[in-house]
Amino acid sequence: MTEVGPFANPSNSRIKPIEKNMKHRKPSSSSLSRRELMLMAGAGIGVLAHGNLMAAASEAAKVFKLDLSRTSGEITPRLFGHNLEHTRRAVWQGVSAQILANRKFSGASTTDRRAATAAEGFIGLMRTQGEPGLDGVAAHWYGIGSSWTNFYLDDEIAYAGRTAQRLDVIERENWGGVGQQDLDLLAGTRYECRLVLRTHYGMKARVRVCDRTGRETYFQEDSTWSGNEWHTWTTGWTATRSDAAARLEVTFEGVGSAWMGAASLLPTDNFRGMRKDVIAALREISVPVLRWPGGNFTRNWKWKDGLLPVDRRAPVMTKNHEILPFTDNYDCQEIGIDEFFALCDILGAQPSLVLNIVDDLQNACDLLEYCNGPAHSGWGKVRAERGHPAPHAVKLWSIGNENWGFWMGPAYFPPEEYGRQVQRFVAALREIDPSIEIVASSTDQGYCEKMVAVAGKDLDLVSAHDYCTMPDTDSLAGSIRLDLGRKPTLTLRRQLADFRAEIKKGAAPGARPLPLSLDEWNIWHWWFIRPFEHEWHSGPLDGMYVASALNMFCREAQHLGLHSAMFFQPVNEGCIIVQPHAAHLTAAGQVYRLFRAHHGNLLVETPTPVTDEDLDICASLDRERNRLIVTLLNRSATQVCPARLHLSGVATDTVEARVLIAADLSNPDAGFEEKTLEVDRQGDTLGLEMPIYGIARIEITADIRQ
Repeated sequence: MTEVGPFANPSNSRIKPIEKNMKHRKPSSSSLSRRELMLMAGAGIGVLAHGNLMAAASEAAKVFKLDLSRTSGEITPRLFGHNLEHTRRAVWQGVSAQILANRKFSGASTTDRRAATAAEGFIGLMRTQGEPGLDGVAAHWYGIGSSWTNFYLDDEIAYAGRTAQRLDVIERENWGGVGQQDLDLLAGTRYECRLVLRTHYGMKARVRVCDRTGRETYFQEDSTWSGNEWHTWTTGWTATRSDAAARLEVTFEGVGSAWMGAASLLPTDNFRGMRKDVIAALREISVPVLRWPGGNFTRNWKWKDGLLPVDRRAPVMTKNHEILPFTDNYDCQEIGIDEFFALCDILGAQPSLVLNIVDDLQNACDLLEYCNGPAHSGWGKVRAERGHPAPHAVKLWSIGNENWGFWMGPAYFPPEEYGRQVQRFVAALREIDPSIEIVASSTDQGYCEKMVAVAGKDLDLVSAHDYCTMPDTDSLAGSIRLDLGRKPTLTLRRQLADFRAEIKKGAAPGARPLPLSLDEWNIWHWWFIRPFEHEWHSGPLDGMYVASALNMFCREAQHLGLHSAMFFQPVNEGCIIVQPHAAHLTAAGQVYRLFRAHHGNLLVETPTPVTDEDLDICASLDRERNRLIVTLLNRSATQVCPARLHLSGVATDTVEARVLIAADLSNPDAGFEEKTLEVDRQGDTLGLEMPIYGIARIEITADIRQ
């Protein structure tokens, strides 16, 4: 096979590959010795380096009194929920095992982009991505062939979505085809290659995997079939060596026309098309609730498309420019409704679904029946035929997402009109399943009050979203503000209180208080919306922010009327960094793993902080009342903080303390190192020195005196 002319150059592969050299480090585990504290003091970090920790800290130590007879309800696991939205690299190059980009040969996409000074509802700019090259080859692919080979995206004969890649070989004894480069293969891994092809005449097809130069072939196979209809060709091989820049090429020999409708390349060791290592990382942080499919993605989501075979599902073109910049605003629907439920099952997660409010109401009703209806119902029968006769019993249903925001396009509604839309949905949905819990999208600043005045009596929960905005420069390497790690104690608490006040103002006199569902929360990094201008970072600051928020949720959820909280979002945006052949926890993910011990425990009462001081605490008691869990944070970036825990109503048996610390606070990508923290026991009092920017979990087994 010869490659000449412009089609031999794979420069049309227009994608920024996921970074192979991410700075995130896997956590280490060791002991934080007194000698290390002394060395830190010698470095000018301010550690008290006396032999007796209790004596050294006695005057300056913050004292926390814990009376284990004073408990106040459960710390619900719902406070530790997460989102899985089809944004950025959360699915492709995230939880999905799919390797190929633009695998269904989509054409150009055009999205909304608001101007910085635009009035509400006005879209100031538009952005187009994913245009085919001047040679007619789909984005992220390159053409192969001589000047006698023509390429273009065909919108008349297509397999999945609006277009397919067509090529015409118009000279006998020639080859033509397309390829994709920079594919990262791992030695010893078995790969499945699946191609959906069509030829007008009897052309011979060849699939080849080779190195960047094309000189070394790793795998090659030929095939022929009867022409003029779609044919799925499945093959595979085991990689004999690793190559981070391999190429996949599909070519056709002979005069005629050929179409590529879909192409797939993924490791055979996957779970329903998802990466097992990413699922293992999700299990490690624990996902009690999983909200899906978004988020802003719901604006263009059609759930029934996800019932088709995965290669046949039409790519979803998102109209919000922030959502999928790395995939030209397309999602190939690798995760449909059945894959989502399979993921929830393996994670032990309660599913939470968000409905597309601009879709037909009947489609929402059909989805509810598919999820919760008996096997003899119309859509319940479809579910049963697909291998799941038992209902999924989804409890949480959100009517749209951020419908107060003009970025939702046709899903934007003024508050009173949105309230009427909610009423319309609720009436129809509760006819099918009256047991579901309805969540309405809202925000403060008057919107929530007006919406609740219309639809409050029909709701079970009101959604709140909160992001702590970072200065523009703080998303750049080497510029971080560690003081933001303490923000949740006062700022996020105040935001939640303001939401509750809005609900109360809009509610009818004597109406039951509506709880909050904090559906999305995180630090707002500028790489969310400017990913080509700002690098992705998640490090110690994110870890401390998450720890402060979780402490506050556990401690104050009952007072704030907080029903649930879902972090946005773990995969490649917060808790888990996914690389081509590995996935591991970021600092935020390590915090979620550390806090798992609180799930389902009884809250031990501690005073509500009136300031966002350095030390922050939460305590809980397991249901058997023989294990006390304390999470203690030192949010100071400059000094070690001594603390004393005075226990009342307990005879201490064993004490184990683990602490997360960052070796380099100036690195915005650093993970935490997990170490053993020394504890000085004197009767009912435990003394410890909290390292700079440290997050500790102290586990105390004891005989709890009733």
